[in-house]
Amino acid sequence: MASQPDLPESDDRVVKFSPRPAAPAPSSPPPAHDAADDRQRMWANLAVTAFAAVLIVVGIWLFSALNKMGKTQDCIMQGLRNCGEISTPPRN
Repeated sequence: MASQPDLPESDDRVVKFSPRPAAPAPSSPPPAHDAADDRQRMWANLAVTAFAAVLIVVGIWLFSALNKMGKTQDCIMQGLRNCGEISTPPRN
């Protein structure tokens, strides 16, 4: 097994870091809230929420439709005859 090389034990290899100076405080006050900006942000949040709700509903509908189609295809591949739903008008 190879031995580790002997390194001189001097402080020349140690890098000393000095602490950073504190960041200066912001000189200008934060901007005041505008009622129009709040309304615009509220409408944007409402639009994003509605869009997300529509995506969830479409995803659930798509999942159920694909699940039903898969079950029908499994039934047909097994050679069964009563796989599809047939709606007939009621007799008078």
